[in-house]
Amino acid sequence: MKTTSKRVPWNKGRLVVLKAPLKAKNIWVLRLDSQHRNDRLQLELFNLAS
Repeated sequence: MKTTSKRVPWNKGRLVVLKAPLKAKNIWVLRLDSQHRNDRLQLELFNLAS
């Protein structure tokens, strides 16, 4: 006999909306913070994404 799982999705009956994208000002703040902390990896990821 096969038993079927009655899993309920986590978002069933909920309104799931997308978050607003980051604004240019916020991106520049993150870039400058990465430069200030010498976080080269984070800075390069920002450069790749834009």
